[in-house]
Amino acid sequence: VVHYNLQDSTAQEIQLQFLESDGSVIRTYSSKEDLEGNKVEKSEDFYENEEGETASDVLTSKKGLNTFSWDMSYEGATDLDGRQILWAGSTDGPTAAPGTYQVRLLVDGNEVAAKDLEITQDPRIDATQEDLEAQFTLHKEIIAKLDTTHKSINKIREVRTELQEMMDEGQLNEQGKETAQMVLDELSNIESTLMQTKAESYQDVLNYPIKLNNKLAALASTVGTGDNRPTEQQYGVFDELSTKVDEQLEKLNTILEGEFAKITGEVDTEAVPIDN
Repeated sequence: VVHYNLQDSTAQEIQLQFLESDGSVIRTYSSKEDLEGNKVEKSEDFYENEEGETASDVLTSKKGLNTFSWDMSYEGATDLDGRQILWAGSTDGPTAAPGTYQVRLLVDGNEVAAKDLEITQDPRIDATQEDLEAQFTLHKEIIAKLDTTHKSINKIREVRTELQEMMDEGQLNEQGKETAQMVLDELSNIESTLMQTKAESYQDVLNYPIKLNNKLAALASTVGTGDNRPTEQQYGVFDELSTKVDEQLEKLNTILEGEFAKITGEVDTEAVPIDN
């Protein structure tokens, strides 16, 4: 829990940054927007987002004592554009392991105060510091792979929309249309391997099996549960899922740098980076 005192209420942006001991920023919280980047406005009783819901990850900037509770979480994976259905898992990031961290207060982008802080281990837990750091590291790696997976799916959807518009607007000749359709078919195969495209509701995954992104999310959930060193089976499952995801990303990048680039004339089409 962080307490900060303001001499006067202010319309300037107030930020709290939580950092690792080496200065790497973990999360930045603001008085102007929530963690999703949605603008907030002040009502008589609380800060709320554009939908009128209370925003718990927004700082107050009133005169006097202000308080903010950090949940010790790291940034999670990118969400899918459109409907996202994940069973037994989420895109949430890992929780910081016990250790030394720093928090700093910024007003209008300028640092005005900083303080070291320590997250201590629950004395009732038998796990060692090495166990908890291993748990954090694997959880973070799984979320990073899920992030890459979701960014790739979102890229597929962008490409599909662009190609479909080119076909509908008559920008392609017959051969171009055939090539574009071939690309669309290949992209659909990749997308349906990375995620369950038939799932429109949570009940649908009872009828259609979960795919790679959901398996990663579920694995992250099991690794992040409790305070224990990951099992050898969890490491093994992650290696297997990572290999299968990377196979699809290689296919996607080949399309983006090949046929898609030729169709659109975007020779320098940006590929999706694959985390190893």
